Amino acid sequence: MRLAAVVAILAGIVGMLSLTEGRSGALIGVLVSVTTIPAIGNVGAAFGSWDAVGGAGLQLGENMAGLVVPGVVTLKLQAPMTAARPSRGRPERD
Repeated sequence: MRLAAVVAILAGIVGMLSLTEGRSGALIGVLVSVTTIPAIGNVGAAFGSWDAVGGAGLQLGENMAGLVVPGVVTLKLQAPMTAARPSRGRPERD
């Protein structure tokens, strides 16, 4: 597994945990940027060399999947654990 895939997977997990726990911060933006900006830059830099553009696009797709899939799995695993928890200062809806 490439390092970019590992970073994307960890960013997806950490990002979802921080959003659901109300602790989102600058670190999440940095992790997402680390996984997407280089691939997008490579697409632009390789424009004209269609093999390189395809490879960079594939890398971008892998990174996006690496962000989204672990984030969704984390949310699914976390949902039963947080459903029983009382709200923290938020008014309950009737």
